[in-house]
Amino acid sequence: DIFIRYREFYSSRKQLLETLRKLPKVFTHNDAWAPNLFLQKDGSVIAVDWSFTGIVGVGEELGRFYGLCLHSGLGTTIDINGLSGILFDSYCLGLFEAGWKGDIRLVRFGFTASVGIRCGMLIPKIMDHFYRNKEDVNLTEQIQGRAKVASHLLELAEEAISLCRNLEL
Repeated sequence: DIFIRYREFYSSRKQLLETLRKLPKVFTHNDAWAPNLFLQKDGSVIAVDWSFTGIVGVGEELGRFYGLCLHSGLGTTIDINGLSGILFDSYCLGLFEAGWKGDIRLVRFGFTASVGIRCGMLIPKIMDHFYRNKEDVNLTEQIQGRAKVASHLLELAEEAISLCRNLEL
């Protein structure tokens, strides 16, 4: 089942990337991950290392950040759907506070497409790792955790494909 879903996703990658390029653009840090972000006592965040600053489609950096969280192993230890919702809601709140008046579906597409595309990197690695190490009992839990993350990424990619069909860009 997951392999069939993956093949369907794989055939949609080009369309997802083309639609990402058409999204409204936002200024972005482009390197948001734990070593570059410092949570302050008042709840604000200080970002350092702005060397990759640039302009990308709305929601894309959030997808990259979330993907990095999952790839770093965080996705095997927490409620990934809960984290996804909190991050997306917070990102949208920031956009609204900055004056965003656009279609929230564009933001959702940018997020789900950019993070969903990461399943294209993760699923083949999991499959290869599993087949090369299927006799190693100690890796079973690790592979199951990574498979859970890959399945979640695939769900987000499928959401992006569905959104893509309904967006007017």
